[in-house]
Amino acid sequence: MSKERDAFAKLAGRMKREFRRFAGSYASAVKNGAEVAGRRMLEAAQEKDQPPEKLAGKLLDAVKLGAQHAGEQLISAGLEAFERSQEQSKSRK
Repeated sequence: MSKERDAFAKLAGRMKREFRRFAGSYASAVKNGAEVAGRRMLEAAQEKDQPPEKLAGKLLDAVKLGAQHAGEQLISAGLEAFERSQEQSKSRK
């Protein structure tokens, strides 16, 4: 029974570390995506005398770009985590 508990404790510890790492990556990606979107929104608002439809389109594009930026960062972080996991699996064998 003790071996099972030790194995479970190790697994739980690894899961906890990976969750923290993912949460940090997620928060960073969302923040960076929001910053990208915010900069684009400010640029769009600087243009004088533009029709509201054009401004709305630019704002929507800014949000899309920010979401894309965040998504790309999350994918990159996920791939890095997967590669780390693969390396750890190989080193345990």
